[in-house]
Amino acid sequence: MTIPDPREIYCSASYPTVTNCTIAGNSARDNGGAVYCYSQSEPILTNCIL
Repeated sequence: MTIPDPREIYCSASYPTVTNCTIAGNSARDNGGAVYCYSQSEPILTNCIL
């Protein structure tokens, strides 16, 4: 999986499941460089390299 956005995973009030991924070379000026979840989000990342 390749996501070109600098903030790779951004979620709000959601329950994303991400498996077997690499998230690299990203940054953010404010919150969350690789993963930013808020508003009761509950992400599940399995076998991922951040």
